[in-house]
Amino acid sequence: MQYWKPESEEEFAGDMMPLWDGKRFHLFYLLDRHHHAEQGGLGGHQWAHASTSDLVRWEHHPLALSIGEPGSVDQHGICTGSILEHDGVYHAFYATRIKGTEGAVSEVICRAVSSDLIHFEKSPDNPLFGAPAGLDPRNHRDPCVFRDAGTGTFHMLVTASRPPATPEEGGERGVLAHYTSEDLKEWRYQGPFLPLDKDPTPECPEHFFWNGWWYLVYSQGARMQYHLSRGPLGPWHRARRDEIEGPNLSVPRTASWTDGRRLAVGFLPWREGSRDAGGPVYAGSTVFRELVQDADGTLATRFVPEMMPPTSPPILQGDAVLLDARHGPATALLLNAPADALVTCRLIPQAGAGEYGLLLRTDADQATGYRLQFSPDEGRVTLRSWPDSGAETRAVAEGIMGLEQSVSVVVCLKDSIIDVCLNDRHTLIERCFDHRGTHLGLFAQAREVRVEGLSISPLLCLL
Repeated sequence: MQYWKPESEEEFAGDMMPLWDGKRFHLFYLLDRHHHAEQGGLGGHQWAHASTSDLVRWEHHPLALSIGEPGSVDQHGICTGSILEHDGVYHAFYATRIKGTEGAVSEVICRAVSSDLIHFEKSPDNPLFGAPAGLDPRNHRDPCVFRDAGTGTFHMLVTASRPPATPEEGGERGVLAHYTSEDLKEWRYQGPFLPLDKDPTPECPEHFFWNGWWYLVYSQGARMQYHLSRGPLGPWHRARRDEIEGPNLSVPRTASWTDGRRLAVGFLPWREGSRDAGGPVYAGSTVFRELVQDADGTLATRFVPEMMPPTSPPILQGDAVLLDARHGPATALLLNAPADALVTCRLIPQAGAGEYGLLLRTDADQATGYRLQFSPDEGRVTLRSWPDSGAETRAVAEGIMGLEQSVSVVVCLKDSIIDVCLNDRHTLIERCFDHRGTHLGLFAQAREVRVEGLSISPLLCLL
């Protein structure tokens, strides 16, 4: 399921809703067609479902929640939500979009129940409720439900916004709306849970406990951000590094896994026209990460070992290369690097070295390809098209310490995806369509950079 999308060229994987039931890891996701263009732009999404007991062998199940009949509350599709187990019953909460007689769209909260996570029955009471006075009815979605074990009260967080107070204020002011319930049926609005009060709205909220810390997670501009607390209801404070990855891993959400681990799943958007220069469009391929937790609760990400793609024996292994850039930029070029491969190495710059890195899928003249660039002075790693016109592929990882000393690099090149893991705790990913060169390059701008343990292993093509 890593880098997976539906087989149809018209279908893609959208917002993810992972769940661990203690035996199987379930992935519910929005099945998308034509990048949110169905139903006149209202989405037309349905909840698709796959599950696994080992992260290797996956079973695809029938649709968990299907689009409703004409005239029903969910005739335009099923939006993102969450699932909570209580007393042996799984409660799925989700939003739907209702189009008024004059074309105005409002978002309302609905519920379905299941005893086996396969077959769901929609509540006859749908919709449960819409936005209360003071909140914009057009933004009222992505319900996340959790229970306070201390009081037994159920809490729901909903993506919401309030209209600007004045014309001068402009823009929507994002909030996480807070509702409570004693029975998962009747809900009372309690006001903002987290009054971010800025645009864009905080989408796909999540609330979970892990190793002594409570986490409140949401995405703004598709970037996953989070707050920490020692209690389930706060007070909340921002982490030392409060953003996970970047905008290319869209609206990731997390679930427990075996042995106290926790996995995040998001999607890598497609690009318009299937070109590097095309802007990102809704939905694409699934992307899994494993969370790493520091003692102060700060989170990082790395590749999931069980989900690494299988490879053939290395065509290059263990080689060391010294780039001498003391008198000017230096490059080295390796031939016959397959377009789809797993590349690993350790880059060790000399003190005072400038920018250095890898050229991926480049040609013999190094005129085109993708440049994975390490900038030790800024603590930044950038992946972008080469040459860079300013409007093309660009993924950035910020605040990475130790780039002036050494960095271990794992790069997965697969189809239109380049995925990177640094020091087993920083990841970045990008959609890369245009270049399929068969060379791997190394470059350094100043001083010496030593490349150790360089290995290139072709990916196996599994039928």
